[in-house]
Amino acid sequence: MLRPIERGRGHRFHEALSEVAMSRGVKVSDLDVKNLVGESAGEIYRALEGRGETPLRELKEKVSLRGPLMLAAVGWLLREDKVKVAVTEEAVTVRLL
Repeated sequence: MLRPIERGRGHRFHEALSEVAMSRGVKVSDLDVKNLVGESAGEIYRALEGRGETPLRELKEKVSLRGPLMLAAVGWLLREDKVKVAVTEEAVTVRLL
């Protein structure tokens, strides 16, 4: 049995999922999170097409995803070897491979 998410760790991801569920007229528990993250990864991939290295800040403005869901989607693309993520003192950037 799943435990309720407590404030703090994981709470922002739950809020992002709640917004998606509300926009789709379903309960959070009815969301297929794996497919949702995969769809979000596709949105990020399309936003990066034809662009070079893009700061996460800029990417966030180009897609309709909240921070935690966007990061999960970037992680999906990273795991699938579709993007490279670079971290510097100034920014975190993403580019397609």
